[in-house]
Amino acid sequence: MTDTAAYAFTINDTGEVVGASGLCSTIGLPPAAINNTIATHAVLWERDGPAHDLGSLGGAANIASSINNRGEVVGTAQSPKDGTIHAFLWTRHTGMLDYGAFPGAVATVPGCCHTINDRGEIVGFSIEPSNPYFGRALIWQGAQPKDLNELVRDAGPFVHLTGAFSINDSGEIVCQGVTNSGELHACLAVPNDGATANESVSPAAWQQGDRAPFSENARRGRLGIPWRY
Repeated sequence: MTDTAAYAFTINDTGEVVGASGLCSTIGLPPAAINNTIATHAVLWERDGPAHDLGSLGGAANIASSINNRGEVVGTAQSPKDGTIHAFLWTRHTGMLDYGAFPGAVATVPGCCHTINDRGEIVGFSIEPSNPYFGRALIWQGAQPKDLNELVRDAGPFVHLTGAFSINDSGEIVCQGVTNSGELHACLAVPNDGATANESVSPAAWQQGDRAPFSENARRGRLGIPWRY
């Protein structure tokens, strides 16, 4: 590669690292990379050091944000269809696959840094200018994102889940959501006690805006959300 700047987001248990590289004049740096990046390569560094360009969906801005222990990579890539930011899944067998955009979103994001688990479950968030909460928590059961809010069995004090940050191999998700008092609180989504053998669960949240200020003492809520995969 002839790029002059790079940053890494995540490392898995086998020593593989993912991130992005580009020219100093075009690459954005975390945490504002999505808004400030105009031309980057999604990159995988092998344990022994070589960097591999993971390709693109045809647009200029590409960022790899998470990798699981199976070597599956997720991230964001600009779509030439409408110029918005889509999620992608990359594997050595398939290359980069378009994992969609949520309707109305300018960016659909599996964020940093543990947003794909070893079962291939993916979580993230959307950025939507017309949404009163500025976005929503998302989960991928396939190649298209789904609104996690629609899968909530019991939302408790939350009126809207705004984004998912991380998911472990048990399907537990750390998240944030807007409460009925208008505060932005942390939450934990755990498999619902009533889930069957082919069900898992999760809640989520990330983006916050001036309509949902942080509380003085963020609380930790537990949610159960069944979903089929």
